Amino acid sequence: MKWKDHDRWATKLGVEKEVSNEVNRIIDAVEQGENIPDKYEQHLEKCAEKTGESSPKSAFGIVAADYAKRRHDVSRGNKTGDELSARLHKCALEEMGEQYLDAWYLHHHLDLIHEYRDSGKSLEEILFLHKKDAPQTYSKTIAEFLRDYRSEIPELG
Repeated sequence: MKWKDHDRWATKLGVEKEVSNEVNRIIDAVEQGENIPDKYEQHLEKCAEKTGESSPKSAFGIVAADYAKRRHDVSRGNKTGDELSARLHKCALEEMGEQYLDAWYLHHHLDLIHEYRDSGKSLEEILFLHKKDAPQTYSKTIAEFLRDYRSEIPELG
């Protein structure tokens, strides 16, 4: 899904366009051959330390922060690494503010809807799959928001 579409939906949700753009860059940076923003990288490293599982200087802390920084659309899988990545990203985005976290959840929901656009699945089926297969990026609040605007989701009609 294009960033302008993510931005349009984020605006409907009440997220500022600048915040949506930054979250888009954070999520899609690696796929596009870019680095994540330095400010965000610092939040990730701080969160690796805050997990209580390690210090950022420990091998685990370094690997955890690096893993989270290097993954495209991180956290939508159901693997332990993706759960760790999601936890670190949620922590970093919470520190940046509620709009960042909302934009992150919305981005993942919209990407999944876009991936299933030609599958014949209903919005409810897609949301169910998201909750089941990638609970770490599923948000009940975002799912309800999308249900409220179901008629405006062109992929589903």
